[in-house]
Amino acid sequence: MNTKFLGILATVSLFVAGPALAECSTHANPPSIPDGAGATTEQMTSASASVKGYMADMQDFLKCLENDKAAGSAKYNAAVDQMQTIANEFNKQLRAFKAKG
Repeated sequence: MNTKFLGILATVSLFVAGPALAECSTHANPPSIPDGAGATTEQMTSASASVKGYMADMQDFLKCLENDKAAGSAKYNAAVDQMQTIANEFNKQLRAFKAKG
């Protein structure tokens, strides 16, 4: 292969991989979840969309961690625990919202 081509390929790889690796250092902030007993339909609908977006962002973060062996499993496990906490809290508030009729 041409050394000039390899140099260009290496440079492009840094631009593509650099942002992806940087994403592993931080993850999405958890969304705020309204109190289901007093929330409006619009608030719960918005919270649902926020939770879904958060979960999608966190899935991307977990995939990044899977590819970054240096991050370790503690960071991965903490992220999964946080996702479960958010899902449980949203489901609790959704049940309270539905119970009020």
